[in-house]
Amino acid sequence: MGIFAANAIFSLLLFIWIINSGLNESAQSWSTYLKNRIEFLSEAITTTSTTNYGFTTVFKIQLNGKVFERDQEKISLKNIYGSELYERIKDTKIGERKLIQFRNILDPALKAVYLIKRTTHSYIIGLLAPKSLLPTVPKTQQIILFNEHGGIEYSTFNKHKIPFSSLNHGIVFYNGHAFAIEHSRSSEPAMFDMALIKDVSKEFYGLTILIILTTITLGTGLIRSRKISGDLLLVESEFRKINSLLSGITISDKSQTVPVIMKDTAQELKSIDWDHLAESTVFQENRMYLNSMTFFARNMVHLLDAVSQHSRALTISEEKYRDLVNRANSIILRMNRDGNITFFNEFAQTFFGYTQQEIIGKNIFDTIVPVINPGGEDLRKKLVELFKNPENLPTSNNENIRKDGSRVWIQWTNSPVYSEDGQVAEILCVGMDITDRRKAVLELSKANNRIKDIIDSMPSVVISVDSILRVNHFNLSAGQMSSMDINDIKDAPVERAFPILTEFRDKLEMALITGVPDTENIVTSSDKGLIKYVDVMIYPLTGSYEQGAVIRIDDVTERVRLEEIMIQTEKMMSVGGLAAGMAHEINNPLGGILQGIQNIIRRFSPDLKPNIDAAKKAGCDLDAVLQYMELRKITSMLNGITESGIRAADIVSGMLEFSRRSDSRKAPGKLDVLLDNTINLAAKDYDLKKRYDFKQIEIVRNYSPDVPPVLCSNTEIEQVFLNLLRNSAQAMSDWEEMEEKPRIEVSISKCQNMVCCEIKDNGPGMDAETRKRVFEPFFTTKDPGVGTGLGLSVSYFIITKNHNGIFEVHSKVGEGTSFTIMLPEAPSY
Repeated sequence: MGIFAANAIFSLLLFIWIINSGLNESAQSWSTYLKNRIEFLSEAITTTSTTNYGFTTVFKIQLNGKVFERDQEKISLKNIYGSELYERIKDTKIGERKLIQFRNILDPALKAVYLIKRTTHSYIIGLLAPKSLLPTVPKTQQIILFNEHGGIEYSTFNKHKIPFSSLNHGIVFYNGHAFAIEHSRSSEPAMFDMALIKDVSKEFYGLTILIILTTITLGTGLIRSRKISGDLLLVESEFRKINSLLSGITISDKSQTVPVIMKDTAQELKSIDWDHLAESTVFQENRMYLNSMTFFARNMVHLLDAVSQHSRALTISEEKYRDLVNRANSIILRMNRDGNITFFNEFAQTFFGYTQQEIIGKNIFDTIVPVINPGGEDLRKKLVELFKNPENLPTSNNENIRKDGSRVWIQWTNSPVYSEDGQVAEILCVGMDITDRRKAVLELSKANNRIKDIIDSMPSVVISVDSILRVNHFNLSAGQMSSMDINDIKDAPVERAFPILTEFRDKLEMALITGVPDTENIVTSSDKGLIKYVDVMIYPLTGSYEQGAVIRIDDVTERVRLEEIMIQTEKMMSVGGLAAGMAHEINNPLGGILQGIQNIIRRFSPDLKPNIDAAKKAGCDLDAVLQYMELRKITSMLNGITESGIRAADIVSGMLEFSRRSDSRKAPGKLDVLLDNTINLAAKDYDLKKRYDFKQIEIVRNYSPDVPPVLCSNTEIEQVFLNLLRNSAQAMSDWEEMEEKPRIEVSISKCQNMVCCEIKDNGPGMDAETRKRVFEPFFTTKDPGVGTGLGLSVSYFIITKNHNGIFEVHSKVGEGTSFTIMLPEAPSY
């Protein structure tokens, strides 16, 4: 009988498992297929050939409903705002995909399925062609897709018209057929529910016949069982007696009486004559059962004797454990769900100053725990969370209060104590005094913060790396210099966090190996295109348990600039003395040459009588001589010699400026007026040999109002301005790669107690080597015979030596050149 019952139950469970397992796997497979298909269609909807992927047509609309991309041969819509379709899609979020069923936009008499994809500024709507969503139909199952409102979007079920309201999980009966139903979520973005349906009529009715046969077999067995149960009534009283004896053991609440009760129970069980009861039964099955019970009862007697002995040993062990807990050098307590203390060991009593009678039954918040921690944490809420989820708070640190009011910090280890129903009844807490350790940690934290503040306050970039050149510490300046987010710098390779150090990897590795510091000066450029100089110093860590190095990076641009200025000044001073001597030596023969040319021209003048008399005496006509000189261009040669002499005199005069400084010709002057005069003068400077026309250059003026005058020599300042304008114009005209229109920007502004003038062009610029030497005497980048190399050096001395000003140049190849002149304000009287 048992075999038949087990067979029926097993068959029923197997049937349900096979149906559910098969449908569940199919539902998951089709759900995965639909998800992947929808994701594929969502990507394909933006392709150029959407018809290749199952779309009848695709069109786009703006957020206001206006259709701005459509297949005009198929769709004539221009705006769907206010339509039912617009109401269905307007709540679609950015990046969301959605499938909806709506009337066919090409044939309103039919329904269609649309795929909606929301972008930032539009909706993309694709009309799915038949079978493009589900191109194949399963042979043994049918599929129905429901939308989020329960409506049917797609169905292959057409053999049996079952009411769709009854398509839930399980088995549905309709027209004598049994159908197994399984639902699966097809795709979250599409918001569809999928029902998989299978006709299981044959299997179900076959199982029903099996259950009926099994029921008949079970009924027959029950009739026979009634006769067997009569024999069991004979021993029912004995079993009740046994149950009563065993119950006496379990309900006893005094551990010391349990061994006595178990001993008495064993004696009672020994008094039952089990062999006589077995012989008096009718059926062989009951007799075998009673024989088994005899074996069980006799073994139980031995077990009760053994348990009685172990109970006495357990009682002794509990007493030893309690004594150990009370004497433990740790705070041990237990509390219930309300926070009332149920156990408090002797060490805890000594530590907190409470006796057993004073603390047991009292609430922890009225005795040893403050309600609010120093950090503002509500400890009552923390206690509720501890009982609710004890696994989330295995340890905790909080301030506690002694009886005398002193405050201490305790580290608690919390363990839940469960009741019989599996609920947390109490919490066992073991505490350790960490007051001194916490003070030490706080002091260490303050020291670390102080050191960090000191390092962060340094203008230098400070970086610490480990033995494999990963960043483990850095200051605030380093964080600002890094190419990475400040939260990603730690543990990153140093060359990745600070690309400027890429070329120093070999030096870093060598410093780690040798322990010898290293220093290097490098040149870099800022985001504004300005040249910067930095010193990189590598200091290997010494006396540390861990190998590493500290890198310090300092911006020494100003120091390098001052060194360049000092070098330039020394060069100017040395050349100035040489120029003064050369000028005096050249002036004497130059004066003789100019005087001799003047006398030669006077000797040919027909206005002087001595010239006429000398010509007659020589037997020649002075006018004929003059005509000959004109024909042979002797007169123009003499004039050219004179002009060359005058130019040489100007050069000598400029060289004398190296050694002279005079304030006698200085007077308050407005730089904007002087600069405008110079620009007007430069505009007339046009010569075919110079290959540039200054009038074709765009001049941009940026003059600040109310700029004070400066004490200067007007002619000298105009000479400097004219020299800079000519150099810029010639550089732009010689640059064949220049694409923009030539432009010179002139700016005048007030900078503290000085007036700043900047002249900037968009020409070819200069490299670093040329920029360093641009103020050197006789240094020029022009072709021989075009320039003397004295223009900028003389201008430099005019500004820095004669006017106590500042003259700087900033330039980069391909990005133009900027000259900055700063002159002191004229004193007010």
